Amino acid sequence: MAPTTALLVVDVVTGIFALPEPLHEPESFLSNVTRLVTSARHAGVLVVHVQHTGPEGSVFARGSPAREFHPSVAPRPGEPLVDKDTPDSFLRSNLESVLREAGIRELCVCGFATEGCIDTTVRSAWSRGFSVVLASDCHTTTRNAVLEASQVVAHHNLVLRRFARVVPLAEVAFSAPAH
Repeated sequence: MAPTTALLVVDVVTGIFALPEPLHEPESFLSNVTRLVTSARHAGVLVVHVQHTGPEGSVFARGSPAREFHPSVAPRPGEPLVDKDTPDSFLRSNLESVLREAGIRELCVCGFATEGCIDTTVRSAWSRGFSVVLASDCHTTTRNAVLEASQVVAHHNLVLRRFARVVPLAEVAFSAPAH
């Protein structure tokens, strides 16, 4: 990936690891996202942290400790923070302006929740003209009334190929900027 690439880390906050329904493969998810963030930082790729704000009284309401970024991937000084209140990381947020001002044309997306914020953000990025890469083993969710979490992840890895290049972490390659 070129210097016009950014990594979007969507909703990797402490509260997702304490939900009533457990995450799909939480340890490998966190390990993979940590490796992806480390790789992006090493290559000088812009890492953008997206954080959901839920309604007042919800577990992800503003001020809730559940909204704190997981320490393994917490933002570093200079890394943009984007606050959102919908599954779409672009809607009613400053994400698009942050990316456009930085000259970003390609996004690599990772985070939570596969069928919500990841799906919606990938589609929205594509519709805004960004080239999108989805790290297939760097997003997760919980089970629902119909599907196990592993089925949700597998389904989205297939369906989102219409909007993104879906590849495992091992195939995500960030390029260091030319000097």
